[in-house]
Amino acid sequence: MARRKNFKGSVNHIHAVPSDVKKKQNRFGKNYSSIDFGMSDGINEFNYKDKSLPIGSLKVGNKEIELTSHECNRIIATLENAVLIHDRRIKLGIQ
Repeated sequence: MARRKNFKGSVNHIHAVPSDVKKKQNRFGKNYSSIDFGMSDGINEFNYKDKSLPIGSLKVGNKEIELTSHECNRIIATLENAVLIHDRRIKLGIQ
């Protein structure tokens, strides 16, 4: 089956979530229901080894940032460390 042109895949499918569910998700933060990653159509079997090409766009709120795979890995590591440090500070009672 051929892939449709101009179709961008979405990781969290935020457009498929009903508005009443989005309102309930606001308790997790104002941007929670808007976080998504749109996959790029620019990567194909001929250029996938080029690590400087963006693999998609991170969407948070009304902001959108194109990211390479290395930038995605760096963001993942940074956010995992942030949560770990936050949890440790709470356990240690550090303000």
